[in-house]
Amino acid sequence: MTDVVIPLCRNLRFQTFWTGSASAALGQAVGDVAYPLAIVTMTGPPGKAALFSAVQFAGMLVAGLPVGSLADRYDTSAWPSWRPPSARRWPASSPSPWPAAG
Repeated sequence: MTDVVIPLCRNLRFQTFWTGSASAALGQAVGDVAYPLAIVTMTGPPGKAALFSAVQFAGMLVAGLPVGSLADRYDTSAWPSWRPPSARRWPASSPSPWPAAG
């Protein structure tokens, strides 16, 4: 039996995933610019906006690096058992952010 390969430009699941990822990246980029500008507008001196950006970056490093290291230590095949019950009830046709149980 031959599997039919669907090009990514016509694959609805991939398009949905890509659109969501692109939207999230755009929102993150806009927020990274907008929050410091809003702080400068409200408070005046740009030092507070710089402090906010530094605290935001430090928080990302402090939280992100250890979590990434922990995620790399464990086998990802066990992740489906960690899914919340609401994610397990999703129909198979809808895109899910969690790996499929297998």
